[in-house]
Amino acid sequence: MNGISLYLEKFKTIGLKEEVFSEKVFGILCDLFGKDSLNKKDVTLKNGVIHINVSGPLRSEIYIHKKLLLEKIQEKTRLKIIDVR
Repeated sequence: MNGISLYLEKFKTIGLKEEVFSEKVFGILCDLFGKDSLNKKDVTLKNGVIHINVSGPLRSEIYIHKKLLLEKIQEKTRLKIIDVR
C-alpha cells in the first residue's frame, strides 16, 4: 500500500505547476501593461502556448510586445513556451 501512495503522490502537483506558472505570467503582464487591464483568469497555459483572453487594444499591445513578453517569461519561469495567443 505504501508503494501506491508514493506513486500517486507525484500526481498531486500536476495542476499546481500550471497555476503557479499562470500567476507568474500574470505578474509579468501586470508589470508591462498595468494591473487594471487583466484578471488572473484571463491567462491560461495549454501545451506550451499561453492564451490571454483580453479585449482589442490590449490584445494589439500584447502582440506588438510579444517578443519581449516571451523573453521575460522564459527568463522568469525557465519553461519552454512556444507562443502567446
